[in-house]
Amino acid sequence: MQKAIGEKIGIIIMAFGMSVAGLFFSFFKGWYFSLILLIYFPVMLMAGIGVGTSFSVGFSENMKAYGQSAGYAEQALNAIKVVFAFGQEEKEA
Repeated sequence: MQKAIGEKIGIIIMAFGMSVAGLFFSFFKGWYFSLILLIYFPVMLMAGIGVGTSFSVGFSENMKAYGQSAGYAEQALNAIKVVFAFGQEEKEA
């Protein structure tokens, strides 16, 4: 768990550093590059917001489905316990 989180944080820091470096070099190189970069940032921000929203919706649906399946599994286990308690294994099989 820690290794996976650590790798993701490293990737996020690297992406942020590349963005800042790209902004610096675009202003250093000329106004044309900086204009292109400044136009591109809002597009990427909107795309990131869209992806984050879709991930959060998918995660909440997954958690709801997981909770529902846990309820079904609990019901099945309770049915097995009842059959075993009354000694009706051969009849149910």
